[in-house]
Amino acid sequence: MYRFLLVLSLTGLLTCACKPTQRTASPRAKHTESQQQPAEQQPQAQPQAEQPKQPADAPLLPPKTEAVSPESALLMVNVTRQGYNRLTPWEKQPPSQRRTIGTYLGNGMVLTHSTALLNATYAELSLPDSSRTVPAKVVRYDNDLGLGLLTVVHDADASIFDSRTAHPVGDPLSRGKTAELWCTLNGTEPLRVPLYVQVGTTGAGMPRLSLQAEQAVPENFAFGAPVMQDGKLVGLSAGYDANARKLTIINAELLQRFLSHKADTPKGVPAIGMEIATLDDPVFRRYLKLQDGQTGVYVSKVIPHSAAATAGICVGDVITAVEGIPVDNLGRCDLPLYGITPVSVAVRYLKPLGQELNLTISREGNSQELALALNTDSRDKSLLPNEEDDTPPRYIAWGGLVFQPLSGTYLQALKSQARGSLPVEFMEIENREEELQKEGYTELTALTLVIPTPATLGYDNMGFCVVEKVNGHPVHNFSEFAARLDEPTPSGAVEITLNKAPYKLYIDRAAAETANDSLRRSAIPVLRRF
Repeated sequence: MYRFLLVLSLTGLLTCACKPTQRTASPRAKHTESQQQPAEQQPQAQPQAEQPKQPADAPLLPPKTEAVSPESALLMVNVTRQGYNRLTPWEKQPPSQRRTIGTYLGNGMVLTHSTALLNATYAELSLPDSSRTVPAKVVRYDNDLGLGLLTVVHDADASIFDSRTAHPVGDPLSRGKTAELWCTLNGTEPLRVPLYVQVGTTGAGMPRLSLQAEQAVPENFAFGAPVMQDGKLVGLSAGYDANARKLTIINAELLQRFLSHKADTPKGVPAIGMEIATLDDPVFRRYLKLQDGQTGVYVSKVIPHSAAATAGICVGDVITAVEGIPVDNLGRCDLPLYGITPVSVAVRYLKPLGQELNLTISREGNSQELALALNTDSRDKSLLPNEEDDTPPRYIAWGGLVFQPLSGTYLQALKSQARGSLPVEFMEIENREEELQKEGYTELTALTLVIPTPATLGYDNMGFCVVEKVNGHPVHNFSEFAARLDEPTPSGAVEITLNKAPYKLYIDRAAAETANDSLRRSAIPVLRRF
């Protein structure tokens, strides 16, 4: 009896050992496994035809190919990054390294998440098993969409793509659909993780999809990884919650939008230039003469020179629909792919820059249609613009006083250091922006730092304020400020008027020049950068 059970046990073990597993084979085991398959199941090796070189202005769309295992579509992207210090603009931040996944698109192009490419000083591409590494360069990136492209620096290194297989971009995912995340274990062993689309979500001002993973995803290799469906690229990983096993992805229609951009196409997403308020108060709805059952959001502010202002949107208008999609009283649209989405996200997402967005509004109880030309004027013409992260900050260090153009990027860096607070002299600018623009200001100049020197004695606490005049002349932008600062005066003193007590500084030009020589030798080799 024991001998019989022992025979059965050994038979079961042999059967389990011979049974093929569902996990994709590693590169080393692939050849052996294919020889064990029946002849009709073996993949037929096809010689790879040389891909034609792509014109510079042609859309970067990947060619259609058959689906293969994950390791042949993936590359690793290794980036050294070093951003600028916005608070001491002559310095850079300490360098850091970022490693993420890239997906081969064909034509020598690799797609990844843009975060990995910000402030890149050096980049390289490597095969997942690190058997080969080559220098890479950033072709372009769009931080609003969250996507970036790389290619090799040297043409001779393009052979790294010989073992890669490109995949076409498929149809966008929607609620209830399934897909797979393609990534690797420890950067070498290929892994497919089944995903189920749950709900839409919002990230970086654009809609995203939230997908439930059936198993844990390696966190170090989840960011920038491709999401596939039937061998087609349908998304790119943009975040992962390990506790809930939920993946946030950039959907396929945004991939297509990014890849179809030409070199001269403006990057980014539209900036509409208005503020809205909900209409859940029935008394307020009656005051606006809205019909029973009519929904929408109230326009509480329109920014001058914005797309909304150009289209004729006014304070008091009620936006009832966007591209024919109704807006509810809480300011939400029901988008086909993402479900309930804030209207502020929908107006930036539905169409790209350069196109027109159709809005339905109610004004004094009358419904009308408006065409909104999508642009970024409200950002570009703002007195507090956001600068590109990899753009060197402009500054002037003069006599120990440090001046910079006031920007949203600088204020955000200052707020982060000050744990969320800002000086009053900066906070009041937002309320005066329209007034200042009418006075001819296109850019604000700020005194951001005072370095102790003989020229700045007594002015140690005068940082974090706005320059209004130099020698009695208003300065409407940073270039004009620099020109006024260099103008000679009969007394040899420079008078700088600020929006902070004691409101005026008097700097001796000769003392400032002496301090400049000392600063140039000891701390700030370049005193001006425009």
